[in-house]
Amino acid sequence: MSSYEERRKLLEAGYQARQEGRRQAQARKEQVLDRQMELLEQEREDAGRDAYIRQQQQLTALPEQLNAYGINGGGAETSLLKINTEYNKARDQIRSAFAQSAGEVHQQRLDAESEYAAGLAADRADYYERLAQLAAEIAEAQAAERARQEEMKLAWAKLQQQKDKAASSAKDPQDPDEPDGKKTVDEGLKQVVLPQGNATQRATGVGDELLLNTVKYDGSGSYYIVVDGERMTPEEFQEAKKAGMIYSSVGNMGSVLYRKASGERKDRLSLLKSLRG
Repeated sequence: MSSYEERRKLLEAGYQARQEGRRQAQARKEQVLDRQMELLEQEREDAGRDAYIRQQQQLTALPEQLNAYGINGGGAETSLLKINTEYNKARDQIRSAFAQSAGEVHQQRLDAESEYAAGLAADRADYYERLAQLAAEIAEAQAAERARQEEMKLAWAKLQQQKDKAASSAKDPQDPDEPDGKKTVDEGLKQVVLPQGNATQRATGVGDELLLNTVKYDGSGSYYIVVDGERMTPEEFQEAKKAGMIYSSVGNMGSVLYRKASGERKDRLSLLKSLRG
Protein backbone atom coordinates (compact mmCIF):
# COMPACT_ATOMS: atom_id res chain seq x y z
CA MET A 1 0.00 0.00 0.00
CA SER A 2 1.39 3.42 -0.95
CA SER A 3 2.10 6.15 1.58
CA TYR A 4 -0.72 8.19 0.08
CA GLU A 5 -3.23 5.37 0.49
CA GLU A 6 -2.18 4.73 4.08
CA ARG A 7 -2.49 8.39 5.07
CA ARG A 8 -5.74 8.77 3.13
CA LYS A 9 -7.25 5.82 4.98
CA LEU A 10 -6.21 7.36 8.30
CA LEU A 11 -7.87 10.64 7.33
CA GLU A 12 -11.02 8.84 6.24
CA ALA A 13 -11.12 6.80 9.46
CA GLY A 14 -10.85 9.98 11.53
CA TYR A 15 -13.56 11.65 9.46
CA GLN A 16 -15.93 8.69 9.82
CA ALA A 17 -15.27 8.57 13.58
CA ARG A 18 -16.18 12.26 13.97
CA GLN A 19 -19.31 11.79 11.90
CA GLU A 20 -20.37 8.78 13.98
CA GLY A 21 -19.73 10.73 17.17
CA ARG A 22 -22.00 13.52 15.98
CA ARG A 23 -24.72 11.04 14.97
CA GLN A 24 -24.66 9.44 18.41
CA ALA A 25 -24.76 12.82 20.17
CA GLN A 26 -27.70 13.90 18.00
CA ALA A 27 -29.55 10.67 18.77
CA ARG A 28 -29.10 11.31 22.51
CA LYS A 29 -30.44 14.85 22.17
CA GLU A 30 -33.49 13.59 20.26
CA GLN A 31 -34.17 11.01 22.95
CA VAL A 32 -34.13 13.75 25.62
CA LEU A 33 -36.47 15.95 23.57
CA ASP A 34 -38.82 13.04 22.91
CA ARG A 35 -38.95 12.35 26.63
CA GLN A 36 -39.73 16.02 27.35
CA MET A 37 -42.65 15.89 24.91
CA GLU A 38 -43.96 12.73 26.55
CA LEU A 39 -43.90 14.46 29.96
CA LEU A 40 -45.64 17.55 28.59
CA GLU A 41 -48.38 15.46 27.04
CA GLN A 42 -48.79 13.54 30.28
CA GLU A 43 -49.04 16.82 32.25
CA ARG A 44 -51.66 18.14 29.80
CA GLU A 45 -53.70 14.98 30.13
CA ASP A 46 -53.52 15.04 33.96
CA ALA A 47 -54.44 18.73 34.16
CA GLY A 48 -57.41 18.24 31.80
CA ARG A 49 -58.63 15.28 33.83
CA ASP A 50 -58.35 17.28 37.08
CA ALA A 51 -60.32 20.17 35.57
CA TYR A 52 -63.04 17.82 34.39
CA ILE A 53 -63.30 16.12 37.78
CA ARG A 54 -63.66 19.52 39.49
CA GLN A 55 -66.42 20.49 37.05
CA GLN A 56 -68.32 17.28 37.65
CA GLN A 57 -67.98 17.59 41.42
CA GLN A 58 -69.29 21.17 41.27
CA LEU A 59 -72.22 20.12 39.06
CA THR A 60 -73.09 17.28 41.45
CA ALA A 61 -73.05 19.58 44.48
CA LEU A 62 -74.85 22.46 42.74
CA PRO A 63 -78.54 21.37 43.35
CA GLU A 64 -77.96 20.92 47.08
CA GLN A 65 -76.22 24.29 47.30
CA LEU A 66 -79.04 26.01 45.41
CA ASN A 67 -81.68 24.47 47.70
CA ALA A 68 -79.69 25.45 50.77
CA TYR A 69 -79.66 29.08 49.71
CA GLY A 70 -83.14 29.01 48.18
CA ILE A 71 -81.86 29.84 44.72
CA ASN A 72 -83.85 28.86 41.68
CA GLY A 73 -84.73 30.05 38.20
CA GLY A 74 -82.23 32.59 36.87
CA GLY A 75 -79.92 32.22 39.82
CA ALA A 76 -79.55 28.52 39.16
CA GLU A 77 -78.72 29.12 35.51
CA THR A 78 -76.12 31.69 36.48
CA SER A 79 -74.41 29.26 38.85
CA LEU A 80 -74.36 26.54 36.18
CA LEU A 81 -72.92 28.97 33.63
CA LYS A 82 -70.18 29.96 36.07
CA ILE A 83 -69.13 26.33 36.60
CA ASN A 84 -68.93 25.68 32.86
CA THR A 85 -67.09 28.94 32.25
CA GLU A 86 -64.43 28.08 34.85
CA TYR A 87 -63.99 24.64 33.30
CA ASN A 88 -63.55 26.03 29.79
CA LYS A 89 -61.12 28.65 31.10
CA ALA A 90 -59.07 25.93 32.81
CA ARG A 91 -58.98 23.93 29.58
CA ASP A 92 -57.79 26.97 27.63
CA GLN A 93 -55.02 27.60 30.15
CA ILE A 94 -53.92 23.98 29.91
CA ARG A 95 -53.83 24.11 26.11
CA SER A 96 -51.95 27.42 26.15
CA ALA A 97 -49.33 26.17 28.62
CA PHE A 98 -48.85 22.99 26.61
CA ALA A 99 -48.51 24.88 23.33
CA GLN A 100 -45.86 27.19 24.81
CA SER A 101 -43.82 24.36 26.33
CA ALA A 102 -44.18 22.19 23.21
CA GLY A 103 -43.03 25.15 21.10
CA GLU A 104 -39.90 25.51 23.23
CA VAL A 105 -39.12 21.82 22.83
CA HIS A 106 -39.70 22.09 19.09
CA GLN A 107 -37.29 25.03 18.88
CA GLN A 108 -34.68 23.06 20.81
CA ARG A 109 -35.11 20.26 18.30
CA LEU A 110 -34.65 22.65 15.37
CA ASP A 111 -31.53 24.14 17.00
CA ALA A 112 -30.09 20.67 17.62
CA GLU A 113 -30.74 19.61 14.04
CA SER A 114 -29.17 22.81 12.71
CA GLU A 115 -26.11 22.35 14.92
CA TYR A 116 -25.86 18.71 13.84
CA ALA A 117 -26.03 19.58 10.13
CA ALA A 118 -23.45 22.36 10.57
CA GLY A 119 -21.13 19.98 12.39
CA LEU A 120 -21.39 17.38 9.63
CA ALA A 121 -20.68 20.03 6.99
CA ALA A 122 -17.66 21.34 8.94
CA ASP A 123 -16.25 17.82 9.32
CA ARG A 124 -16.76 17.19 5.61
CA ALA A 125 -15.05 20.45 4.61
CA ASP A 126 -12.12 19.76 6.96
CA TYR A 127 -11.76 16.22 5.57
CA TYR A 128 -11.59 17.35 1.96
CA GLU A 129 -9.22 20.18 2.85
CA ARG A 130 -6.88 17.74 4.56
CA LEU A 131 -7.22 15.36 1.62
CA ALA A 132 -6.22 18.10 -0.83
CA GLN A 133 -3.28 19.04 1.40
CA LEU A 134 -2.18 15.41 1.52
CA ALA A 135 -2.34 15.12 -2.27
CA ALA A 136 -0.23 18.28 -2.60
CA GLU A 137 2.37 16.95 -0.13
CA ILE A 138 2.57 13.61 -1.93
CA ALA A 139 2.92 15.36 -5.31
CA GLU A 140 5.72 17.54 -3.92
CA ALA A 141 7.49 14.52 -2.44
CA GLN A 142 7.17 12.63 -5.73
CA ALA A 143 8.61 15.59 -7.62
CA ALA A 144 11.53 15.77 -5.19
CA GLU A 145 12.11 12.02 -5.54
CA ARG A 146 12.11 12.31 -9.35
CA ALA A 147 14.65 15.13 -9.11
CA ARG A 148 16.80 13.03 -6.76
CA GLN A 149 16.62 10.06 -9.11
CA GLU A 150 17.67 12.28 -11.97
CA GLU A 151 20.63 13.54 -9.94
CA MET A 152 21.61 9.96 -9.18
CA LYS A 153 21.41 9.04 -12.86
CA LEU A 154 23.64 11.97 -13.79
CA ALA A 155 26.12 11.14 -11.02
CA TRP A 156 26.18 7.50 -12.05
CA ALA A 157 26.72 8.43 -15.68
CA LYS A 158 29.58 10.71 -14.62
CA LEU A 159 31.08 7.89 -12.59
CA GLN A 160 30.90 5.53 -15.54
CA GLN A 161 32.59 8.14 -17.72
CA GLN A 162 35.35 8.49 -15.14
CA LYS A 163 35.80 4.71 -15.02
CA ASP A 164 35.91 4.51 -18.82
CA LYS A 165 38.45 7.32 -18.89
CA ALA A 166 40.53 5.58 -16.24
CA ALA A 167 40.47 2.32 -18.19
CA SER A 168 41.49 4.16 -21.33
CA SER A 169 44.29 5.97 -19.53
CA ALA A 170 45.62 2.68 -18.15
CA LYS A 171 46.26 1.53 -21.72
CA ASP A 172 48.39 4.62 -22.56
CA PRO A 173 52.20 4.25 -22.57
CA GLN A 174 54.15 5.37 -19.51
CA ASP A 175 54.79 9.09 -19.18
CA PRO A 176 58.53 9.58 -19.89
CA ASP A 177 58.68 12.46 -17.39
CA GLU A 178 58.07 10.15 -14.46
CA PRO A 179 61.37 8.93 -12.86
CA ASP A 180 62.19 5.22 -12.70
CA GLY A 181 58.91 4.39 -14.36
CA LYS A 182 56.99 5.01 -11.10
CA LYS A 183 53.66 6.78 -11.17
CA THR A 184 52.52 8.93 -8.26
CA VAL A 185 48.84 8.42 -9.08
CA ASP A 186 47.14 5.08 -9.61
CA GLU A 187 45.08 5.54 -12.78
CA GLY A 188 42.55 2.98 -11.47
CA LEU A 189 41.44 5.26 -8.62
CA LYS A 190 38.98 8.04 -9.26
CA GLN A 191 37.09 10.36 -6.95
CA VAL A 192 33.35 10.89 -7.41
CA VAL A 193 30.82 13.04 -5.59
CA LEU A 194 27.51 11.33 -4.78
CA PRO A 195 24.24 13.07 -3.88
CA GLN A 196 23.02 12.42 -0.34
CA GLY A 197 19.66 14.09 0.29
CA ASN A 198 20.33 17.83 0.18
CA ALA A 199 24.09 17.32 0.61
CA THR A 200 26.85 15.32 -1.09
CA GLN A 201 29.46 12.78 -0.08
CA ARG A 202 32.78 11.83 -1.66
CA ALA A 203 33.59 8.27 -2.70
CA THR A 204 36.56 6.59 -4.36
CA GLY A 205 36.37 3.96 -7.06
CA VAL A 206 38.67 1.07 -6.14
CA GLY A 207 38.44 -1.88 -8.48
CA ASP A 208 34.79 -2.79 -8.85
CA GLU A 209 33.80 -1.04 -5.62
CA LEU A 210 32.87 2.54 -4.77
CA LEU A 211 34.36 3.10 -1.30
CA LEU A 212 33.16 5.68 1.20
CA ASN A 213 36.32 5.00 3.26
CA THR A 214 39.18 7.49 3.03
CA VAL A 215 41.67 6.48 0.29
CA LYS A 216 44.98 8.38 0.15
CA TYR A 217 48.34 8.10 -1.59
CA ASP A 218 51.50 7.66 0.47
CA GLY A 219 53.79 9.62 -1.89
CA SER A 220 55.41 6.58 -3.50
CA GLY A 221 52.66 5.89 -6.00
CA SER A 222 50.85 3.44 -3.71
CA TYR A 223 47.72 4.17 -1.79
CA TYR A 224 46.18 3.05 1.47
CA ILE A 225 42.62 2.60 2.68
CA VAL A 226 41.55 3.86 6.10
CA VAL A 227 39.22 1.53 8.02
CA ASP A 228 38.13 2.88 11.43
CA GLY A 229 41.29 5.01 11.68
CA GLU A 230 43.71 2.23 10.65
CA ARG A 231 45.63 2.35 7.39
CA MET A 232 45.62 -0.75 5.21
CA THR A 233 47.50 -1.43 2.02
CA PRO A 234 45.40 -2.82 -0.85
CA GLU A 235 46.78 -6.27 -0.08
CA GLU A 236 45.96 -6.02 3.64
CA PHE A 237 42.53 -4.71 2.75
CA GLN A 238 41.79 -7.66 0.45
CA GLU A 239 43.10 -10.22 2.96
CA ALA A 240 41.05 -8.63 5.77
CA LYS A 241 37.94 -8.90 3.60
CA LYS A 242 38.62 -12.56 2.83
CA ALA A 243 39.27 -13.33 6.49
CA GLY A 244 36.10 -11.61 7.61
CA MET A 245 38.05 -9.08 9.66
CA ILE A 246 36.18 -6.15 8.13
CA TYR A 247 32.61 -5.89 6.96
CA SER A 248 30.76 -3.53 4.64
CA SER A 249 27.49 -1.63 4.77
CA VAL A 250 25.77 -0.41 1.60
CA GLY A 251 25.50 3.35 1.09
CA ASN A 252 24.06 5.62 -1.60
CA MET A 253 24.14 4.55 -5.27
CA GLY A 254 25.81 1.22 -4.52
CA SER A 255 28.68 2.71 -2.51
CA VAL A 256 30.03 0.76 0.50
CA LEU A 257 31.64 1.67 3.81
CA TYR A 258 34.00 -0.86 5.43
CA ARG A 259 34.39 -1.10 9.20
CA LYS A 260 36.54 -3.31 11.39
CA ALA A 261 35.05 -6.24 13.20
CA SER A 262 35.20 -6.10 17.00
CA GLY A 263 36.37 -8.49 19.72
CA GLU A 264 37.88 -11.78 18.62
CA ARG A 265 37.77 -10.81 14.94
CA LYS A 266 39.77 -7.66 15.67
CA ASP A 267 42.46 -9.73 17.43
CA ARG A 268 42.65 -12.05 14.43
CA LEU A 269 43.15 -9.06 12.13
CA SER A 270 46.02 -7.75 14.26
CA LEU A 271 47.62 -11.20 14.25
CA LEU A 272 47.29 -11.39 10.46
CA LYS A 273 49.08 -8.07 10.01
CA SER A 274 51.87 -9.05 12.45
CA LEU A 275 52.51 -12.31 10.56
CA ARG A 276 52.90 -10.28 7.37
CA GLY A 277 55.76 -8.50 9.16
